[in-house]
Amino acid sequence: MWTRGINKAGSWLSLLCLVAAFLGGCSWGAGVEPLAAGLVPVRCIAVLPVVIAPDVQVDKREQALLAQGAELIDQALAENLAGRQQVRRVSAVQLADISAGTNRLAGLRQLATAVGCDAVLETEIRRYQQRDGGAYSINSPASVAFDLRLIQAATGKAIWFASVDETQDSVLNNLFSWNKAQSRGFKWVTVEELVRQGVRDALVDCPYLQESGLTP
Repeated sequence: MWTRGINKAGSWLSLLCLVAAFLGGCSWGAGVEPLAAGLVPVRCIAVLPVVIAPDVQVDKREQALLAQGAELIDQALAENLAGRQQVRRVSAVQLADISAGTNRLAGLRQLATAVGCDAVLETEIRRYQQRDGGAYSINSPASVAFDLRLIQAATGKAIWFASVDETQDSVLNNLFSWNKAQSRGFKWVTVEELVRQGVRDALVDCPYLQESGLTP
């Protein structure tokens, strides 16, 4: 079952470090197999806690903001995946219980076996910036960037990938943003709204989360 995220930034950062250590401290672009051409059988997806991308260099204040963003993405994932029996959340505590010293693929396999899944969803946050101003007048807009990658535990191959990267732009600066701006009531949204919309849109497009994606 989904559990509520840890509120204190310090504690949350500690948990993020545990998860990052488990993942081997590698960025998405390093040591990951190319995306598979077609769908592969997936019976269950284990969702890992969101972590700060290890190649992002920030100060302590920015790191604390990214930790808040990671917690919010975790909550958005929980809301969008609630009620799906084939999706199971893995807590940072559970990850800490997985034996250390194994390589990344071995760790993924061990984790998948422990929760009864054959695929793992990893998410990294890279940017999390709140808007400076109000709904109709701002100094700087909200901005967020994070990546989601679904890994087949048996092979370590990425079978699905999505990247959410948006800094809200005005319609005057970008006419292509008209439809999105209209859906937002032509307002400057908060970073929380950007996150929730980004997670929702990414998961809707994931073939492994559609009826035909997960095998019975």
